[in-house]
Amino acid sequence: MLEILDRSLQESLPRHRSVPPSAKRAALLARGGFRAADDATVRLVAAQGASDYAALVGTALTTADAAALLGVSDSRVRQLTADRRLAALPGKPRRYPAWQFTDRGQLPNLDAVLRDADPALDQISMWRFFVTRDPDLTLDGASVSPRDWLAAGADPERVRALLRDL
Repeated sequence: MLEILDRSLQESLPRHRSVPPSAKRAALLARGGFRAADDATVRLVAAQGASDYAALVGTALTTADAAALLGVSDSRVRQLTADRRLAALPGKPRRYPAWQFTDRGQLPNLDAVLRDADPALDQISMWRFFVTRDPDLTLDGASVSPRDWLAAGADPERVRALLRDL
């Protein structure tokens, strides 16, 4: 797990180096109420992303595990992934984030919801979206996450609409 975190952090930091904005851009940002991130903030965000990714990888299912849970073959799991009905982490061997499964199989209606996800959406953002409570989704008077909403058998169209807005 630590090796995955270290590798992810080393890969993330160079991509997130902050380039100081020009004087004109800094003035525009300031007028809009924004400020450029300092290096410490950039490192903190990259470290959080790397930590989240390591957690996703560490808890993900293998193709064989996902196939067994779904009661299908390994090739069917790969087909579901290709059809965007199941999300997989990039790289080899293929891993499937645990948030999209229940103890009885795939999260109800997830396959219909995932097809509306922007293909450019990274797996950390997808995970955060599905496991974070959303005030637009309430069950019994309490806000729930899109994952909990789908697990309860509630209308998947509400989650699809939220996911399209990401």
